[in-house]
Amino acid sequence: MTGTFQTIYIAPNGDVYQAELGVIEDAHLGIVADGGVLSGSVTFRFPGSGQGNGGHCLDGKPTETNGPRVPDKACGAWVAALLAAVGVDDFSKVRGSTAFALCKSDGDGSNCRILGIVGMGGQDPMIFAEVFA
Repeated sequence: MTGTFQTIYIAPNGDVYQAELGVIEDAHLGIVADGGVLSGSVTFRFPGSGQGNGGHCLDGKPTETNGPRVPDKACGAWVAALLAAVGVDDFSKVRGSTAFALCKSDGDGSNCRILGIVGMGGQDPMIFAEVFA
């Protein structure tokens, strides 16, 4: 994020976030070649900068030694929450959408890690910790 925030967003659970408006430059859902982990991530473009939320693991560990990784409920929950937060009905429409990246900084506006996403209407925020709870 740019180090300055555009607005304050109060989530339905009462948590307060810094919110910066940006365009979702990339939305990834795929298998990482190193280990075959199913992951998802979102990358924002802000005026003068860009930032991703990091990859979220969307599957579980193999149930047997060297067994296949199997998608679990986190995968469906992550996709559904992202679509609702951005306000689209198809994953291909996420890229190019305008949304707020939600973060909490270290206090001085720096080191602001993206912790969630909410669309222009402020409805149905995707708070990563809640998706994976």
